[in-house]
Amino acid sequence: MTAPIQSLRGRMTLVVALVLGASLGAFSVVIYASFARALWRQFDARLLADAQAIANMVEERSQGLWEFEAGHFVDFDLPQGFAWYEVWMDDGTPLARSPSLAARDLPRDERGQDSAAVSMTFAEGRQARLLTAALPARLDDQGPAQPSGRRVIVAVARATEEVDSTLSSLSLVLTGSGLAVLAISLLAGIWAIRRGLMPIDRLNARVDAIDAHRLEERLPADQVPRELQLTVGKLNELLDRLGKEFAREKQFSADVSHELRTPLAGLRSVLDVAISRDRSPADYRAAIHTSLEIVAQMSRLIESLLTLCRLDAHRVEVNSEAFLLRGLIDERLLPLVPRAQQRRLRVDNRVAKNASVTSDRDKLAVIADNLLRNAVEYTSEQGTIVVNSDLSRGILLEIYDSGPAIPTGALPRIFDRFFRLEASRSAQGDHLGIGLTLTAALCEVLGLAVTAANAADGGVLFRVRFASGRSGESCPAGSCD
Repeated sequence: MTAPIQSLRGRMTLVVALVLGASLGAFSVVIYASFARALWRQFDARLLADAQAIANMVEERSQGLWEFEAGHFVDFDLPQGFAWYEVWMDDGTPLARSPSLAARDLPRDERGQDSAAVSMTFAEGRQARLLTAALPARLDDQGPAQPSGRRVIVAVARATEEVDSTLSSLSLVLTGSGLAVLAISLLAGIWAIRRGLMPIDRLNARVDAIDAHRLEERLPADQVPRELQLTVGKLNELLDRLGKEFAREKQFSADVSHELRTPLAGLRSVLDVAISRDRSPADYRAAIHTSLEIVAQMSRLIESLLTLCRLDAHRVEVNSEAFLLRGLIDERLLPLVPRAQQRRLRVDNRVAKNASVTSDRDKLAVIADNLLRNAVEYTSEQGTIVVNSDLSRGILLEIYDSGPAIPTGALPRIFDRFFRLEASRSAQGDHLGIGLTLTAALCEVLGLAVTAANAADGGVLFRVRFASGRSGESCPAGSCD
């Protein structure tokens, strides 16, 4: 099977060639057929005129044979001529034949008043055209007073070499001129196609010149034909997205380096101090305990980064199961109790004991852990944290803390990677900077949506709800700002 033409220029050239070839071929056929029909019509008219002239040389008599008075027809007198005739009475009695016939005979066809010309071939292979007509004879002075109505049968034939030669020459002229016009038109079409596709070539050159270091460049939409403006607009939108993604990845790499550098520097500082001189076992245990906390912080960061990478690559499977939501919240709150007590926070789990959900328990545990850890770290000392759920309204999880509020300008970016809040609401303990980002990504995988809003009383509400029910949200102690 022939492979399809991949080049747009090649396809357009092929289409132009086919259309031009078909058009010129059809035009040539029409011209040839019209000219041939006119020639043959003229040729047949000449045959009929010859037949009428020959029939006029027959005198009708009242008795006996009709008399044929031969006239002088040069075309029919030559022994090796190119015109022939033969005449019969309507009863089949021969009356006359042209000298050019020699030993030949013309076929006789009695068809009354009608006449028609047909092609024929003599025994020696010579092509001719024959017309047989039944025509009235000329009345003689000694003939009947009124025509008898009888007819004389006249067969006239002429060689067709001249017409055939003319048609052959016409065919050669049409073929040659058609090919010449096709070649010229095809060259003009190729030039026009090349000129027409030059904007695409220039656009390809501009696109080829854009690399990772020149993503800020944009393609000129006003310098391309209307048909390419939509494509250029989409390419510019793609470049915008790529530029933002590259910038985000660069910032992400820088933030990861910063986040890893900080705990590593702390770990190295603790170990340097520990080995700087001999210390008591209690001091060594304290240094080891601090080092383990730093290692645990780094492990959580690395694990969160790996999970984010898998989510970005869509390589995370969802294993749904039914479980009690309150038990999951209690489980995730348990390791946070010491930190909450240290900061004198009041944590109230108001999730109904019989609230059952079907989802991926492990991923939902990560979501709950990040939101609860965020509340414990960001809420001011002696503050309040309330955990709730309202499945009837599509709210899977609702975590409210007494504040301080999130700055209004920061709310749209609260789920960005490594986003930092200003000092009015900063974390009091270790802070990874990607917990909320991971929470949003996991919610998307589970078909959930997470939002953050400031409450009228100065608190903050994080809400996780099913993605199909994003309406009817409300905040405790007042409406959301």
